[in-house]
Order: sequence, then structure tokens, then C-alpha cells
Amino acid sequence: MQQSERISSAWSFAQLDFKADSWDDFLQRYPKGSKGFDSFYAVGHFLELAGVLLKYGALNEDLFFETFWFEPIWKNFEPLIMSMRRKFNEPSLEENFEYLYKRYLAWKKKKKKRNDG
Repeated sequence: MQQSERISSAWSFAQLDFKADSWDDFLQRYPKGSKGFDSFYAVGHFLELAGVLLKYGALNEDLFFETFWFEPIWKNFEPLIMSMRRKFNEPSLEENFEYLYKRYLAWKKKKKKRNDG
């Protein structure tokens, strides 16, 4: 991933610059073909896939969480994802990305206890 210019650039944009509070806001700020539109889908699908792989044991949690810091990406994408779920009446949209984030929070808490104790 880090060798791909497209994903690397999208990752940075998603962490630092991406903002959209709803589906309509997203389309207004980032029309199809824009950097924001592409970044959301490229990074969102990467993290959705990582969530699936983690959920089914094909991806090591420690390895992934030590390598990829995606917490700000979830925080930037969450309002848009929740809006998409409502707009399209599809509560499962990006559910594995959300699962990944929740696992990350538990992992971070466990790691802090290990480091403090």
C-alpha cells in the first residue's frame, strides 16, 4: 500500500484534509472524479477489506494496528458513512471498517495497559 502513489496520496488526504458531514455535503465538496471522491472510496474500501480480513482471522491485529494509523480517517469518514447508511437505508455499509475501528480501540486500550503495567 505504501508503495502505491494513489493509495499513499489518498491516505494522507483522508487523514488530514477530508471533511464531509453527509452524503449531500460529500457530493458537493467532492464530485465524482475529484481527489476527495477517489480518496474516500480508495481508502474506505481498503479499510473495509482490512476489517473483513481481521474479522475472519486472515489478518494479524497487532501487525495491522502497529503499521497503519487510521483513527483520524475513521473520525473524518464516520459522519459521511452514517449519513450514507441512512440515505441508502443500508446499515451494513462500511460495517467492517467500523468493526476494524472498534477492534483498534480495544487493542489500543490493551496496549496501554501493557505499557503502563
